[in-house]
Amino acid sequence: MDHETADLSMPQAPEEELGLSAAALAALAEFALDNGILAEADADSSIRQQVQSHFEALEPEKEELFTFEYGHVRLTMEGWRRDLGQTLSSTGLTVWSGAEDLAAYLWRHRAVLFPEKSQKVVVELGAGLGLPGILCGAIMALASDSGTVICTDGDDNSLEKLRRNVEINGELLGAVQTEVLRLRWGQDLRVLDEALERLHGEDGRAVDLIIAADVIYQEEAVEPLFATVQQIMRTSGRSGSTGDVGDIGCVFILSFTRRGVSYGRVIDAAEAVGLEYRIVCECASNMGISSSPESVWEAEQSMEKGLDVIVGSSPCDCCCTEPLYVFWLPGEMRGEERRAEESRGDEMS
Repeated sequence: MDHETADLSMPQAPEEELGLSAAALAALAEFALDNGILAEADADSSIRQQVQSHFEALEPEKEELFTFEYGHVRLTMEGWRRDLGQTLSSTGLTVWSGAEDLAAYLWRHRAVLFPEKSQKVVVELGAGLGLPGILCGAIMALASDSGTVICTDGDDNSLEKLRRNVEINGELLGAVQTEVLRLRWGQDLRVLDEALERLHGEDGRAVDLIIAADVIYQEEAVEPLFATVQQIMRTSGRSGSTGDVGDIGCVFILSFTRRGVSYGRVIDAAEAVGLEYRIVCECASNMGISSSPESVWEAEQSMEKGLDVIVGSSPCDCCCTEPLYVFWLPGEMRGEERRAEESRGDEMS
């Protein structure tokens, strides 16, 4: 995943000397406590050193194959064991719960997101092992045996595993075009544009769906993530206004797990770049909503409005551990860059 990383093979040093933010250390402490690596009484001691010692002791058996079944689709992911991969060495080397939630959501709503005979273009940001993105490819292979999936990450170790997982699941992807790219959020998207041109010719093709799961655990990641999303959407313009996926244009589905960054912080960053949003899974159990009738009613209303607007079907069945968000650009902002390029072309001709 496209997170700040630290090499756990480095000589031990105080956390402040490693350039790890307070949020990153909080996420590491949360992981260590949840997995029994760090005793609660030791939480104030050197978190990184204790996790490193645990990691080194289990080094010979760190690899694991994960199997996920969706209907008759069986995906295999190669990565690190769950109690090793979710460290700051490379956060994308195992499967996080947010990725499982997003994959389950994509599978449940596959008929709307990937209609038969459609040729969708999907981009996954901070893909890690690539479970949601590769599942999108498998769904498109079943629906139309066409389409494009571009899985991106900013970490070299994650990219290596990502390429391996695309290869492992190649038979399920059929004729769906699959690309793995190194992409840093908030930076020039030419690498993505070049990939689309390479796959679809000079004009490329607009992106239909952007996905990301469990990719935010540091404040510094929020603005670059949404800057990248907005830039892709501005390039991938479409017309329409009825409110379902096909008409809303390029949408961004985010499975967000709260790890030191608040829900409000994420929404503020999205709105700052002009995105609108709906929550498509807002379960009282995972949002910390009180059990009062008024709160439950408000949560149910939000679920209904959110999912009806985006995919026109029933709300999520509350199996998710965290909320899922869908973001999009209002019609007047969609495709601004593409329209500007077309206008310049007309003036020159």
